[in-house]
Amino acid sequence: MRDDFNQQTKDMLSKRAGAKCSNPGCRQPTSGPSSDDSKAVSIGVAAHIHAASEGGPRYEKFMSPEQRAHISNGIWLCQSCSKLIDVDPARYTVGVLKNWKKQAEAEALAQIEAGRILQTRVTQLTETVEHDEKLDLDIAGDYFVAAASDIRNAAARMALALHEDRPVRVLCNYPEFDKIKPIDDGSVPGAFDSVKLAAYRKEKAAKGRRIAAAIELAFSKACFEPWSLYLQDLDDWYLLLQGIPRAFTADRTTGTVEKLAVWRTDEPAIQTSIRLTEAEVRDVLATTGLAKMDYLAFGAGWRSPDELSKNLILDKVIPNILRALTTSEIGRRPELSQIVNLPSWHIGRD
Repeated sequence: MRDDFNQQTKDMLSKRAGAKCSNPGCRQPTSGPSSDDSKAVSIGVAAHIHAASEGGPRYEKFMSPEQRAHISNGIWLCQSCSKLIDVDPARYTVGVLKNWKKQAEAEALAQIEAGRILQTRVTQLTETVEHDEKLDLDIAGDYFVAAASDIRNAAARMALALHEDRPVRVLCNYPEFDKIKPIDDGSVPGAFDSVKLAAYRKEKAAKGRRIAAAIELAFSKACFEPWSLYLQDLDDWYLLLQGIPRAFTADRTTGTVEKLAVWRTDEPAIQTSIRLTEAEVRDVLATTGLAKMDYLAFGAGWRSPDELSKNLILDKVIPNILRALTTSEIGRRPELSQIVNLPSWHIGRD
C-alpha cells in the first residue's frame, strides 16, 4: 500500500517551489494555461524523497505512514525529473533531494523579496533617473572611467529599464585610444604606427562590444530571475556592473594566489575560471566550510558557486560566466534562465 500525498500537500509543495521543478539543473515551470479558458495544465509531480511503499527508491522502513505522506518527505519536480530521481537513486540520494528542495524554496522566496525590493527602489528612482534608450560607458584598462556615483546611476538606469521591460543599448568605449596619434617614421621606439594603432583600436572596439553584450545580458529578465537571490538591492547591481569589465582582462594575476574553475557539465557545457586573492581564498574556505583549497579538487557535483559569498558571486563568478556566454551563441538560447542558474554549476580548484 502506498502512502501518497493528499491534494493539499501536493498543492503546497508546488507553491513552495514557485511552481517550478526543484532540480537546480532544470527549474522548468510546471503549470500554465490550457486551451480551455477555465482550465490549467500541469506537468508537475509531488515526488517522494523516501519511497511511498516498500521496495521503492530510498525507502525507509522505520518511517510511519504519516511521515511518508508528510510534506517534509515531498519534493516538487517536473515529470521528467521525477522519473530521473527514481531510476538512479544511488545518484539522487535523500541528501541531494533535500538540498534541491531547500534551494528551490529559498530561490522562490528570494525572487518574491527581490522583486519587491527592486520595485521599491526603482519606484523611488523613477522621477530622478533618466529613461534611457542608450547607455554610454567609457573604460580605461579594466575599470569604468567615471565616478562611483555615476556608475551607481548607470546601474540604477539599467535596473529601471529591466523593471519597465524596456531594452537599452549599451555602448562601451576606450576613449584614450582616440587621443593617440600614430608615429610612422620610427622616431619613437615602441610607439604605434598607423597599422598597429588601427589593429589595436579594432581589438578594443571588439572587446567593448563584448563587455556591452555582457552588461545587457546581466540586466535581462532571463538572468535576473535565477540571480535575484543575489541581486536584492541596487548596491548589488552596482557591484556586478563594476565586475564585468574586469572579467574581460586577460591574465589578471596581480595579487592573486589561487585560480578557481567554474563550469557546468550539463548541456550546454561551459567553463570559465576566476582568480582569487588571499582574502578571497579565506572567504571561499569560510563559506564552504573546507579546511584548505585542496579539498576543492574532487570534480563535478562536489561544490557549486552558490555556496560562495554574495560579494564574490557578484564581483567575480557572475561576471566571468557572462564573459563565457558572450563568446558563443549560448546567451541567446531560450532556456538561458536554466543555464545560468548557479546550483547547476560546479566549482573546483583549477
